[in-house]
Amino acid sequence: MRYSPSGVALIFVVAVSNHKS
Repeated sequence: MRYSPSGVALIFVVAVSNHKS
């Protein structure tokens, strides 16, 4: 399975938001 830069960025943003929340 290939990971797209946008997909990785989206997951990163979600992770940070979830951690802050």
